[in-house]
Amino acid sequence: MKQIIDVIAKLFSVKRKRVSTSDPTFILEKLYSSIDGFYISKAERERLKINDTSFIYGEISSESFTEALAIAQPQAGNIIYDLGSGTGKAVIYAALIYDWKKCVGIEFLPGLCQVSQALLNNFLCMKEIHQHFSHKHFPIKFIQGDFLNVDFSDADIIYLNATTLNPVLWDKLTKKLNELKQGARVILSTKKLEESYFEKIHQALYPMSWGDCTVFIYQKK
Repeated sequence: MKQIIDVIAKLFSVKRKRVSTSDPTFILEKLYSSIDGFYISKAERERLKINDTSFIYGEISSESFTEALAIAQPQAGNIIYDLGSGTGKAVIYAALIYDWKKCVGIEFLPGLCQVSQALLNNFLCMKEIHQHFSHKHFPIKFIQGDFLNVDFSDADIIYLNATTLNPVLWDKLTKKLNELKQGARVILSTKKLEESYFEKIHQALYPMSWGDCTVFIYQKK
């Protein structure tokens, strides 16, 4: 009995690890605590009568995104685009952990893009940002529109959740990706790029909001 009591006492005596308010994950969770991107996306698709699976909402975990970005090796002054940026979570998180010349999210659904912009405004006003990141520049921009009609040829890094993209859209998009500048990296879920244009530098399973998913990282030849 004494051994059981001692074990219980030790369990209750362990202090819970506090997450620093300067931790990007803490900031992201606080900023998005009341945001349900899945609901907003569903409501927008119903409002606009969009049945195309390409617009189904999904997210990568911040831990997985951190690892994938590190493998892509961003350099100070690089440019990143998130194609289908949803509520802007990946864009804002990327801006927190690296120094970019431009950090751009492109989102087709107006409601999601509006939420992204509102969250960006809130983000820039957060006390944690003023306290811990006053030295940083956040060149974040959200564009509402079709990424096929947006020029992202200056990208050093592209992030794209391509799992649900329909074949026609994917074919058109790959033609644009094939025109990226030499050395550009593409972080891509599920689908593969033509290795006549790209070199695959990484492949692994990463947790997504819908389950584990294969993520590929390519570099433009």
